[in-house]
Amino acid sequence: MDKRKGKNKIDINSNINSNQSDDDDSDVFYEAETDVDVSTPQNYENRSLSLFSSFTNSVKKHYKMIGDKISTFIVPEDDSYIKIIFHVHFPKVHVGDPVIVGNIEELGNWNEPKVILKQYNKKHTSYWYSDPIQIPNVRFQVTVRYKYAAYSYNNLHLEYEGSGPDDDRELDIQRQQFDIWKNNSAYRINVNKINDYMFLNVIYGSENIKGMILDYDRILKQHQDLTLSVTNLQFINKRVSDKSTGRRLFLCFLLGHIAANNSERFELPREFQCFHLLQAFSTVQSHTFPSDSRRVVLKGIDLLIRHNIHYGLFEWLEIFSIAKNFDTQFEFINTISFSNCNNEKYIEDCFEKILKYKFDENHRVKIINWLMSECNNAKYFSIVWRSSKQSGKKLRQHLLDNIIKIISEDEPANLHKNFTQLPDDIRDKVSDLFKKRVLDLLTKDRLAIWDEPKSKSISNLLNSKRLNWTKK
Repeated sequence: MDKRKGKNKIDINSNINSNQSDDDDSDVFYEAETDVDVSTPQNYENRSLSLFSSFTNSVKKHYKMIGDKISTFIVPEDDSYIKIIFHVHFPKVHVGDPVIVGNIEELGNWNEPKVILKQYNKKHTSYWYSDPIQIPNVRFQVTVRYKYAAYSYNNLHLEYEGSGPDDDRELDIQRQQFDIWKNNSAYRINVNKINDYMFLNVIYGSENIKGMILDYDRILKQHQDLTLSVTNLQFINKRVSDKSTGRRLFLCFLLGHIAANNSERFELPREFQCFHLLQAFSTVQSHTFPSDSRRVVLKGIDLLIRHNIHYGLFEWLEIFSIAKNFDTQFEFINTISFSNCNNEKYIEDCFEKILKYKFDENHRVKIINWLMSECNNAKYFSIVWRSSKQSGKKLRQHLLDNIIKIISEDEPANLHKNFTQLPDDIRDKVSDLFKKRVLDLLTKDRLAIWDEPKSKSISNLLNSKRLNWTKK
């Protein structure tokens, strides 16, 4: 057991925010109204200080009792300091209060429990947090160590987590610390039974998309099972119409994680409101997301697009106008498919709308090639062909090769329809292929009994003047 003890008695009650209802599971702790501009990281820190400053009267008295030593924690931050907030899931304490003690002055030098933790509300019984603690950067010239402890006011005893100095924690230079109590003989917490895990809620309180993603990656690494257990559609659904663009982009990032961590193909429910998340991408720039998070974001976008296509919505098409800002290679189109969509008119409209956007030549070639891979009839092909008139010979030949493939595999009932839908300038180029396909079908299925649509289609082609049939 850790033998380090506190020397000074601190008379402070650990209170819950009296304005927070026990039954309220909203994010009001993180979303309190404020006039602080949060558009920059500096202002976001000001906002954090504002949100965490509405403490109870007993906490204010606590500052007065300790005096100058703790007043240095709340002076304006400059480049020589970092402001850190501790978040921890703590077991139920029977005597005393949860505190943090460490090997630097701001953390009490292992003797004085200066950092007293506060409980979010009675509903979230295991989640505790600290005030923003301002620590000089020079402290990090050596390893900063700390521990959570239960401080007993009666005998001035600190019951440290873990079983000794080997369980000391090292403080990272991060503005948020996310920890779970290390069990000892006195206090234990079952990680598998934490049903009020709050770290994702804490992260969501920011509006800085990069900061949120980096913090999420940290808690995913440190507390993977718990983090994945709350990364779910219920969390996203409750917040999908958030006014903050940064938060909605973060929700799309979470969607990408949901898709990546489902063994089966995950689909969004019909009532899911994709519009709010897709709209958030209108503000995205090349630097908006951390570079190594882009593939997760693209998985989220793919989910939104698949939902739109499945239900015949056009909201997703705006991605084409802004993709160059965050997906310079237009990789997002690699996973888009209309193969499960039976609404031909919807697909035609999508083709038409996509090809109206202005792209540079490289993007345009990629998009036309992608659309061609989605063409399974002449009508779709015609839309792409008309749009490619200004393209080079190589691309036009590629389009021609695709229509040749369509003709060679076409069913009898569709053959005449596809022939009539082709543009005049290409119909004549492939007329011999249509004739060959007709003859192949007649030869191959000469003993088969065709239904009326098949018979009528072949008959129309045999009687077509445009095919110029000749007797041999």
